[in-house]
Amino acid sequence: MSILLGVQVVTDETGTGLPGLIVHASIGAAPSDAPLGHAVTDARGRATIRCERDDIEEFFDRYRELSFGVTAPHGWRVLVETKPAERSDDDGDATWVVRVPVDVLHGAHAEPSVRVCGDTGFGHDPVAPAVGESLLVMAAGLAPATAHDFEIRDGTGPLFVSRLMTDGFGVLPETVLWPQFGLDDPHSEEIFTVDSANERWRGQSLTIVVSRGGEPLVQSEVTVSGFDRPMVLNTDADDRMLNGFDDGDGEIAVSGYNVGHWESVRVYLVESQADWRIGDPIVPVARRDGTAAIADALPDADGRFRAHLAARGAVPPGVYDFIVRHVRYGYEVDEELVYRPSDLATRRVAGVVIRQEFWASKVVRLGCVNLLPLAGRA
Repeated sequence: MSILLGVQVVTDETGTGLPGLIVHASIGAAPSDAPLGHAVTDARGRATIRCERDDIEEFFDRYRELSFGVTAPHGWRVLVETKPAERSDDDGDATWVVRVPVDVLHGAHAEPSVRVCGDTGFGHDPVAPAVGESLLVMAAGLAPATAHDFEIRDGTGPLFVSRLMTDGFGVLPETVLWPQFGLDDPHSEEIFTVDSANERWRGQSLTIVVSRGGEPLVQSEVTVSGFDRPMVLNTDADDRMLNGFDDGDGEIAVSGYNVGHWESVRVYLVESQADWRIGDPIVPVARRDGTAAIADALPDADGRFRAHLAARGAVPPGVYDFIVRHVRYGYEVDEELVYRPSDLATRRVAGVVIRQEFWASKVVRLGCVNLLPLAGRA
């Protein structure tokens, strides 16, 4: 006869369900005394153990001796053993709860590791970081569903710390740690030009240290590469990045770097999206006078250009990206408004943000009134 045991494995500290772990059931002082069966937890940390028993009366006579053990996915590392088992107050399909301390979950799913790299676009292989790109971090083998501190250091000491949460398997997927790496100073409000930032960071070592509760867990190093990959960003008159401004306070002027020996380029201002993929439609933003925000430019011998897309106040508030295309005389295909493999676009970080004047939308009681039409309102 089959007996089904519903179990949920959670963190002891927060009660978060833990997926991908093996939970064993037995009757006795330890899960190895009289094994009943085992199962793997699902995305909510729940598992159903099917026990085939001929001695049903004996099973229920010893029901209070039921105990559980939890092991890592590879099956040899015991994370926790419970005796007696804890009954669940949940009305769902979990009858028993097994609580696992976060400290023992470190390395449960994989060998702990962390890596810092540059951003060359979603789906591409990691590369050494270069100034202007988003500095990415990824990790595995950490405690699941737990906040960790990620500290970036250079030769002078700590630069900054970010607290990030792992998923249920102890993985931190690609995450932006430092947008437009090197173009700003973590210790001040100073903004650098691309050339001065490249001079400062090229060849320098960065160290990433992952810790929890002040205890270092894993670290790695990476060397900053040279500034030689294509990049585009909005800049001010001093060639420093200008990511955003209030409506009417700044112009949209795009600087491009390392675009190669292209004859000429066309720059489109488009509404921002998370990523640009082959075949995505390119819809240029309309300026307030109705014209499309498009500009052509001629790169210099170093593959650099600067194109003016809109004067002050010419584009309404919004979040925008830039798309740069190599335009060849007589090639009609270059006029097709779909994203192509050779196009260059801003990634992960928006090209420019134009902010609406704050008080314009708060003309009545500082904006704290419900002005939305409601159905059935008297």
